[in-house]
Amino acid sequence: MKLFKSIIVITIVLIVNACGGGGGGSLSGSSANPLTYTSVATEGELISYTVDTTALTYSYEILDSAYGKKGAVGSGKLVRNSDGTYTPSGFSGKLVVLDSGLLLGTIYEDLKNDGTKKLIPVIGMSSPIASLAEAVGVYNFVSRQCGVACTNYYGTVKVNADGTWSSCVGANLAAPSPTCQGVANGSVTSFTSGKATLTVNGVAGGSMLIFKDPSSQQKVVLLDLNGSTALGKGAIFGASQSLPASADGNWHYAHTDGTQGIVTLTGNSFTDSGKNSNGTVYGPLAGSITRNLPWNGFVTTTSRAIIMPAGSGLYAGYFGSLNSMSIGVKK
Repeated sequence: MKLFKSIIVITIVLIVNACGGGGGGSLSGSSANPLTYTSVATEGELISYTVDTTALTYSYEILDSAYGKKGAVGSGKLVRNSDGTYTPSGFSGKLVVLDSGLLLGTIYEDLKNDGTKKLIPVIGMSSPIASLAEAVGVYNFVSRQCGVACTNYYGTVKVNADGTWSSCVGANLAAPSPTCQGVANGSVTSFTSGKATLTVNGVAGGSMLIFKDPSSQQKVVLLDLNGSTALGKGAIFGASQSLPASADGNWHYAHTDGTQGIVTLTGNSFTDSGKNSNGTVYGPLAGSITRNLPWNGFVTTTSRAIIMPAGSGLYAGYFGSLNSMSIGVKK
């Protein structure tokens, strides 16, 4: 189990390291239509997600799947909301397109082939970069890994110039003597077409995407876990170990349990409002954050949630190992 946790942490760290690298695009769905985003879903799917904010349409195709759903497609119409977001036809998902080149979306799929479709959060990027040199460093991560059950983790991962990586669950590899709850290691290979491969013991564990914000230059990494290694099925979301100069504004998020909402942050105070998976409206819930806790690049809320807000507009939230996790973007 420790090895399993360690591998997940490493994958997350790799994703964060990639976020710190150069390159990346500045196009968004509002400036070039249609625009396709290479995306990662929280369940472990690699997805091509196309959005046309002029024609108000969307489509997606699953490129790689931990559930045997490769080739599955979906499409529909979009409704433009007053806050600049979009709602897909047929289900209550939220779609947010950022000028930086990031996208928060959802797909509605029956991945487990049990006759039940569910909302699955997706984060994508329009212009991924691919350079091992730009991926070197220590990164924070939040991940979701599924075997028989799903478990969430947070921690750090270190990517080295020789293409090897190591991870640490629950502690900071940048600290002098980190007390890791689990460790793992492997390599990063095959940087092609904006995608790299993360391996564990020589076995490919998933695809890694790297994004660099065109204005802040911060890197964000997305990794889908394909279920072929001890990392299991799921996804890792990472970012450089620094907080944005200002995180004030609206952060749109989607939980793996179907909950969706908006956190509005002003200084160290926030309100949280949204809808549960059954459509019930909740909030606004009030709270506050402590910055750079448990270490640099994270914030901790009054309810002890650990949040990773990246300067590029990425958001990932850890609410306990066995609860849902959330991902989102700032709009």
